[in-house]
Amino acid sequence: MESLPDDAPEDARLPVYESVRQTLASFNPRDPVEVVEPLILAAVGRGLRPWRRSKEIEKATQEVRH
Repeated sequence: MESLPDDAPEDARLPVYESVRQTLASFNPRDPVEVVEPLILAAVGRGLRPWRRSKEIEKATQEVRH
């Protein structure tokens, strides 16, 4: 959860948590951190995707208005 951007809203946490939880379930505790860490960061990105997309749409909408 430390990987979340500072401006991420509270409702972005649940999709990130679920994405990370699903990813972690596929690992063995003995898997090296060099393997696990990049995949967890990718899971965080996947969980943030809907929020980032809505942020892009909001920005584009505001640009069109100005």
